[in-house]
Order: sequence, then structure tokens, then C-alpha cells
Amino acid sequence: MCDFEDPQRQMLDQIFDLTKVVENCSKKFQLLESAINYGKKISSDAYPVDGIEDIIETFNDLNETFTTRNVNVKDLLDDTFWGKLLPLVNPAKALQPLMNSLSFMTVAEKSLTKLSDVNANVTENEPSTKKDFYFLMTFLATKATEDLQAQWNPVLDDPGTMSVKTMENLLGTFNEDHENRLGGELELLEE
Repeated sequence: MCDFEDPQRQMLDQIFDLTKVVENCSKKFQLLESAINYGKKISSDAYPVDGIEDIIETFNDLNETFTTRNVNVKDLLDDTFWGKLLPLVNPAKALQPLMNSLSFMTVAEKSLTKLSDVNANVTENEPSTKKDFYFLMTFLATKATEDLQAQWNPVLDDPGTMSVKTMENLLGTFNEDHENRLGGELELLEE
């Protein structure tokens, strides 16, 4: 009597593993796409940087390769597949829950404006901050996130001390929509 169950089980396990790899790559592409679009918006609104077009081109080429299935699963498991996009993966993960936050956008733009002001005052002999897309995404995932926490922590620790000025700093111009915005922002901060 032949035991076909073992090879069949192995094949099913391999197919399951391959499906997981493809699924994880699809999620990574979605994550990178939303982060690139977010960075592009911040760059056009507040802090112009170099290299966005190159990043978008690299993303589109890789995505086309992936979606047309012109890549081996073995290649997908190798970090070199992601090339120039690999350094953006961790910042993209960190920024994902904040991309719809109005207060994060407000705080990030203020942080970037301060950084621009500092760079404008740098003399020729002093190093200025490199203004490329990688720097922007890393800055947003680290410094801007820290600034957001510093702004919100006092409000969350003692809500009774919240002033109109604080709300304007965190959410922009105060209006009747603030209650809805505040609820949404608090939900994002809880995550």
C-alpha cells in the first residue's frame, strides 16, 4: 500500500507557505504605496525633497514585476528584491497608523518647518540636513512621531488642562467639526 498522503500534505504545506509569501509581499506593496503617497503629499505641502520620482519609478517597476508574476518566490524572500525601497519599509510601518491623523500632519508640518528654518540659517561651512525622500520618511517616523507624543501626552495625562490654543496646535483651526476630529484622533492615538 502506497502512502500518498505524505507527499500530498507536503505539497499543500508548500503551497500554503508560498501563498503566505505572496500575501506578505502584497501587504508590503500596499504599505509602501501609501507611505510613498503620504511622503509625496508632505513634500509638496511642507518640505520639498529630492528623489521622489526615482522612488515612485522603482516602486512601479517592482510592483509591475510582482503583479505580472515575473518573479520567483525565492527572490521575494530575499531583501535585495526590494532594492531602494527596503529602507522605507520600517518607516512605512511606523507611519501607517498615523497617516490619517490630522494632528500628526499638523505636528509633522511644524517640525519640518522648524527644520527648514534651521537649514536656511546654516552657513556654507556647516553641514545641512540632506533633503531626500529617505530622510523625510525617517524624520516623520521618528522625530515627528516623538513631537506628536510630546504634544499629546500632557492632554492625555490631564484632559482638564486642554486649551483652545492646544487644540489649534494639534488639530488646526478650531471649528464645530473638532469634536469629530478629536474622537478620531483619540482612537488613532489609542492604537
